[in-house]
Amino acid sequence: MSAWNKAFAAVLRNSPRIVVSLILIVACGLAYKFYSDNQETTRRYEQLVGKTADYEQLTDSLAKLRTKYATQDELKKKLLEDWAEAVDENGELKGRIKALADATFEGGTDTQNIELRGKLLRFSTHFCCKDNPSSYADAHGPAVANSILTGVEIRDGKLGAMMWQTEVVEHEIKIQAAITKDESTGEVRILTKAFWIQKEDGFADTAEMNRWKGVPYPLNITGGSIVIDPTEPIDITLKNKFRLAPHLNTGPFTGVASSGEQYGGHVDFSLWGYGKTKNDLEFKLGQIGLNFSKNYVDANLIPVSYNIGIHIPLISDLYIGPGIGYGTEGRIFFVTLSKTL
Repeated sequence: MSAWNKAFAAVLRNSPRIVVSLILIVACGLAYKFYSDNQETTRRYEQLVGKTADYEQLTDSLAKLRTKYATQDELKKKLLEDWAEAVDENGELKGRIKALADATFEGGTDTQNIELRGKLLRFSTHFCCKDNPSSYADAHGPAVANSILTGVEIRDGKLGAMMWQTEVVEHEIKIQAAITKDESTGEVRILTKAFWIQKEDGFADTAEMNRWKGVPYPLNITGGSIVIDPTEPIDITLKNKFRLAPHLNTGPFTGVASSGEQYGGHVDFSLWGYGKTKNDLEFKLGQIGLNFSKNYVDANLIPVSYNIGIHIPLISDLYIGPGIGYGTEGRIFFVTLSKTL
């Protein structure tokens, strides 16, 4: 008998021990990976606490907020100062605080569009101004307020104080924010901008002066900041978790049945797994299948199989798992290597 055949026979004779050893190795490996991943994530994000990133004006109306990474205690203190409504009747905060932000937008310089209608003087106040406007109307943004003369004080035949009634134009303010995160460092970048939307006509004779009605007008931003707890990711990323992942798998098996050693082909169906996606699994769970050879067949169960392919260059899908079955030669303990079809 060749050295290879002797080694193979020894493996078959010790298959039950190998099965138990593989189960223990897989269980220990899973526990260690969970612990090390959790420790690395905690270390990486906690290193950010106390760090800051400066405010950055990208355009007149767009900016990256000043960013500070803080602890939950700091965020809770700020929440109690600025957001009292976030505290319930028992004095308990409503959930974990991830981020608190503020930004300052300005309306720009005001100008007036004055009209004389009979004996009444009225005007609208607009946002302005564009550099080198081609026309008077082009220099103005949307209307902010409408004013109308309601009275004039005359003393000793001379014009005195003028009394005005001013109402803010019906409007909306739209604020937008974009949040991105570097998953390798945990650093967060927040961009923000705001728009004034005029909802009614201002006092103007021409449609040109009211062309901003219903059109978002970008407000100039002058500052802003955000305080973030970095110890938990803000963005949702692909993480390992238990997933519904039906697959058909096949490969070779080797094991020991009641009557002796067996080896041959294997095919099984797996329904569940643990990994980033259903096609990117670290573990397959509860595989039900068949082992077969020229004069042998059994039905079997593989409780868990581990993807050793993630540690082998150029291979990403190669699972090893221990199993137990019952077939034409009685009960069998076996190990299989399988790939997804």
